Amino acid sequence: MRTLSSALTETLSQPATTVCQAWVIRRKDGVVIGLTEHDRALTIAGVICTPMDGADATATEARLGLNSETANLTGFLSSDVITDTDIATGRYGDAEVEQYIVDWENPSSASLLRRYRMGEVRREDDVYVAEVRGTAGLADRPDGRVYARSCAAAFCDRNCGLDRATYSEAITITAYQSSTRLRLSAVPTRDLSDYIHGTLECVIDGETQRLVVSAIVQPVAGEYELTLVDPCPGISVPMTASLLQGCDKAFSTCRDRFANSVNFRGFPHMPGNYQALNYTDEETVFDGGPIVP
Repeated sequence: MRTLSSALTETLSQPATTVCQAWVIRRKDGVVIGLTEHDRALTIAGVICTPMDGADATATEARLGLNSETANLTGFLSSDVITDTDIATGRYGDAEVEQYIVDWENPSSASLLRRYRMGEVRREDDVYVAEVRGTAGLADRPDGRVYARSCAAAFCDRNCGLDRATYSEAITITAYQSSTRLRLSAVPTRDLSDYIHGTLECVIDGETQRLVVSAIVQPVAGEYELTLVDPCPGISVPMTASLLQGCDKAFSTCRDRFANSVNFRGFPHMPGNYQALNYTDEETVFDGGPIVP
């Protein structure tokens, strides 16, 4: 495989009708997939690139320095070897994408144009659009844990460690009052404040929607009114759903309400601006002791 500097000029000198593009996708789980806009399979860099339908790569935005190189590839994932399930489960997240230009009469002349990292994948008019970013964009991404007081884990996820079934309840949506206000059947006897920052899960048009709860009150006996942070049209009533309690990510909540401080994914003992920047005085104690008892 020749480098861009040694082979690109020769490739581009071929008639335009014999030049096409090809892509090699290397997923994090080790799966390698080759695609080409040509109507026959081509072997590029030892990978068989199969034809795909409707490929359309937008112009790539590139700047000098460490600015991230970006492009949108429409129809990029429209291939029989790529499934909706793979995309929905995030198997293409952060995959490495190699873009080649090749004379399809002589595939060994393929030249590597760019390397990308797969970003957001979305569906537009029954076609997948993949956002890809240049490798310089890796410098823009946070890596590692954020040093902050609040917990970085999602409630009841693997890092949190709590059992989701223990803190969720099956409910029925009985009335659709607006895109952000719903009427629910009776919620079990728990403090309603436990559901603030919680999640309402329901299936709409075959897709699971996770909606953040901002408030829940009991306007009438036996029923509750729930307010969502974001609007959610398309709910039909009655509808069965699941209501998960919320967590404000504070250490005191994790310790006192859930007895789960051992799994807290934050730094509650870090000093705030007051402790870090305040002048010493006779009243404030600076003995190196814990800020959170």
